[in-house]
Amino acid sequence: MNNFFAQFRGFDYDRTNSPEHEFERLRVLRQWNEGTKTYKTHRRAFLAALLAHTMSPIHRFFIETYPFPCYSPSAHPKHEFSRLAEVRKWKATNRPYRKAEEEFNKAYQKEFGSRVLDFFEEYEEEFEGFEYNPRGSPEAELDRLAEFNGWGYRSLEWREALDLFHDAIRFDFNKTFGCDDDDIDGWRFLCKVLGVRGAAPETAEACRMVRISFDP
Repeated sequence: MNNFFAQFRGFDYDRTNSPEHEFERLRVLRQWNEGTKTYKTHRRAFLAALLAHTMSPIHRFFIETYPFPCYSPSAHPKHEFSRLAEVRKWKATNRPYRKAEEEFNKAYQKEFGSRVLDFFEEYEEEFEGFEYNPRGSPEAELDRLAEFNGWGYRSLEWREALDLFHDAIRFDFNKTFGCDDDDIDGWRFLCKVLGVRGAAPETAEACRMVRISFDP
């Protein structure tokens, strides 16, 4: 996102905030009114930069497959699909809606599909009114689920849910990075995901010794 924001002289891009938050700050600073030609031009450029930066299947759905200038990347994807359907005036029984819904579900599963997603969706079905936010921290969502259901941290319901949650986290981690402590490919991929700079470590032991520091 650096290249997009760098073109606006006088704007100090804060990487600790979400790109959407920073675009809104830029919009206010430049006094771009929503709906104007100038706003739409920069909004399209921003969304294209976001897609190139993240390669998110969900972003691609809303930015390229079904262009939606009003798309909010930080909002719940399912809410955004409902907004898209409303703007396009699709009815749930119509073919265009069903086709778009099928493509959206594929993108959703590709980006968020995991044992953790299955864990929360089971509780969504069991407890009406709770909606899992896949863009949120899994730990924060678990706390929100407990608060929604009134589970005390010593209750049987909480302990059972926590065990299932840990099983789901462990399964997804092992599926992504592998279970073999000496698998150099798994360790190198983990280093890449964590943003380790420079040449990849040569051995699993070297990977274990890597220390990560994040900018505040």
